[in-house]
Amino acid sequence: MKHEIFLLSLHEIQKRFERPRYVKQLKQQLAKDLFVLEQDQNTFQNCEDFPGIYRSLSRLIKKHIVSGASGLMNFLYRVDVNEDLIKEALSAHNKNADELLAELIIKRELEKILLREKFS
Repeated sequence: MKHEIFLLSLHEIQKRFERPRYVKQLKQQLAKDLFVLEQDQNTFQNCEDFPGIYRSLSRLIKKHIVSGASGLMNFLYRVDVNEDLIKEALSAHNKNADELLAELIIKRELEKILLREKFS
């Protein structure tokens, strides 16, 4: 079963979670997971909001798609994005793959943050 966050658009997510604590936690969670790509874990340090994080993440993903680097799949596994969601999103939308993957990653990372809040 999908968490309700996967049913929200990026605009709805931004409206609901555009609080400094969520932006900070999202940046921390992404930095934690980025080591799989051997990326600088400060990639999102200068991002102040969700659109900035989304753009930076999308650029990073596009770079890895273009280069054919295998690290992207490791990153997706590390983030734990559901493979069926990836396939469904890529087959059902006209967006670029990097934008779709960035959206799914942000949603999954937020889901982790919300679950941690709920059970801690």
